[in-house]
Amino acid sequence: MSDEDATPAHFDDADLGGPLQVLWQVWNPEHEVMRQKELDHFAHAYERQIKELSNHHLAGEYDRAANEAVDMMSISLNYMRMLGYSPSKIAQTITDRAKLRMEGQTKEILRNYP
Repeated sequence: MSDEDATPAHFDDADLGGPLQVLWQVWNPEHEVMRQKELDHFAHAYERQIKELSNHHLAGEYDRAANEAVDMMSISLNYMRMLGYSPSKIAQTITDRAKLRMEGQTKEILRNYP
């Protein structure tokens, strides 16, 4: 967990923006619970969501599969919440990752994940 542990409550700033901010805010009532979760909680949650997404996709239930993808975004946000990241730090992390790891490198990334 990061040095931001001292940040008050559930970081009610609006810096995450858009629909990701909505995902963040719906979990605010469980902020302290999520802060105490271990890595295994998130790993298990991802595994379950991948299975559900795959099942819906294979059944042609694409809207339901998309909902599972949204659930994975929520899991990701809560993982970063557990680390002590604020919405503004999450937004910066997303931006930095996209620019430094993905921008101009998508073909190479696709080669690594066939």
